[in-house]
Amino acid sequence: MSADGPDGCQACPSEWVDLCKMSTAVPSPRRVCRRLLHFCCWRGAAHVVHCNDDDELQRRRPRRSTALLDAATAACRGRRAPTSPLRDDDGALTSGGRRLFSRNGATVSCCRCRCRAVPRPAAPSRPSLFRYSDSVLTALFSSTVDRIGNKYRLGRRIGGGSFGEIYLATNILNGEEVAVKLENPQIKHPQLEYEARVYRVLAGGVGIPYVRYFGVIDGGYKAMVMDFMGPSLEDLFNFCQRTFSLKTVLLLADQLISRIEYIHSKNFLHRDIKPDNFLMGLGRRGNLVNVIDFGLAKKYRDPRTGLHIPYREGKNLTGTVRYTSINTHLGIEQARRDDLESLGYVLLYMLRGSLPWQGIKATTKKEKYDKIMEKKMTTPVDVLIRGCPNEFAIYLNYCRSLRFDERPDYSYLRRLFRELFIREGLSYDYRFDWTIKQEEEQARKAMLQTRAPLAAQAPKPVPTPPLTPGANGTDRGGRRY
Repeated sequence: MSADGPDGCQACPSEWVDLCKMSTAVPSPRRVCRRLLHFCCWRGAAHVVHCNDDDELQRRRPRRSTALLDAATAACRGRRAPTSPLRDDDGALTSGGRRLFSRNGATVSCCRCRCRAVPRPAAPSRPSLFRYSDSVLTALFSSTVDRIGNKYRLGRRIGGGSFGEIYLATNILNGEEVAVKLENPQIKHPQLEYEARVYRVLAGGVGIPYVRYFGVIDGGYKAMVMDFMGPSLEDLFNFCQRTFSLKTVLLLADQLISRIEYIHSKNFLHRDIKPDNFLMGLGRRGNLVNVIDFGLAKKYRDPRTGLHIPYREGKNLTGTVRYTSINTHLGIEQARRDDLESLGYVLLYMLRGSLPWQGIKATTKKEKYDKIMEKKMTTPVDVLIRGCPNEFAIYLNYCRSLRFDERPDYSYLRRLFRELFIREGLSYDYRFDWTIKQEEEQARKAMLQTRAPLAAQAPKPVPTPPLTPGANGTDRGGRRY
């Protein structure tokens, strides 16, 4: 059998030749189609496909999106495969029928008449969340454009948690940046698919991110592609030295009450209200608050019959303990009132800088939760809002007084804070604390840049000649020193 070079191979199925030409997502791909070997370099990871005597691979012939990944996995596990003399890129045989490829610790050594194992790459430094090596993950997440929705290429990691990882990704068609949430297939309680369904129910609402794609990618990971947004309120809170002005808190309260009202109008409870789950927009939507993380959301009302879920007790605590309502601590089924009570704690947290039950120590998690519940129940509202306007006490008392299935008066709560806003003489210019601080820093940098050229152009002072000691404490010029 004779080889036709990089563009063809008589000994290889045409499908494998086509696979070796996948180069749209690789910055500098190396494609070699020879008599018995296909070699493809995916960003430094060596992946080998032997397509002559390997009946298993020929019989299987996986689809385009997974073929090279399967071969890469087999190579990294030390699979033995038949080898044969190779040719250089110009078509000439290598010296002694040997050729060595080495990329990131993955080495392929080929001899004329025997088989050699492919050594396993070095142990990855990535946490055990992923079950592939670093080299295969690089190929999986960075090389093929059709890994996620046929048009999203993953970039750097921007977050993560017990559910999986969050990556920044790029739409290869228009260059738009998006966020991709990946869920580990080995997670005990998967929730990403449910969260994607909730997003689709809420789609179209103001401040609700748009989910562009959901599916299962290679390796069994579930991926959800959604709008890329700005920093969270917790990030901005830290940026502003962990305190917000009354104006910023009231501007946020007006939007947050509306977001929760919309979620409730779609028959869902959020059940994890906290600053980390509220993100500011970017660009023209930089003043818009967005709600994320609906993994704990729950339907509280049948959309067809309008029937509310029944009252129950003995429920496990769901949400973030710092902001959960007292009824949630007591094991009572959550309802609309609990989302609003949690929002009240969030507003006081941002206005005060902290809450009285922060920093409680305990030996077990249950003991800590019990102490926090006791502190919440025994702290009077007047003490909780000390130094804050009385409207926050009215808000909190109203939320705590609601019945289990009662619909909150969202308009009343918004009006409560809007009247306070007007009475304080504040302006609805959407100049948040972080906006003002960023403008001040930019002005300071501009001033420093302006002063630097002026300092360089200023005349240098004439050096004074050194004093030479003279008689009676004077120098030779008669000057006293």
